[in-house]
Amino acid sequence: MIFKQFLEGKLSQKALKITGISGGDINEVYSIETAVNIFILKMNTCIDFPKMFEKEKQDWTEFLKQEQ
Repeated sequence: MIFKQFLEGKLSQKALKITGISGGDINEVYSIETAVNIFILKMNTCIDFPKMFEKEKQDWTEFLKQEQ
């Protein structure tokens, strides 16, 4: 319940459905459905994987530049 309240505060929307998505070993991934949007939340621990999301953002930025 605390997780749902936290998400709703960050999204400024009521979470109608939160579903865990499998397929990864490193991250926890959830689909969050609201009345307006569907969000994907990807989480991991910064203790085990420091700067992982920053690196992933850099990789996606470079990939998207190449696609243009």
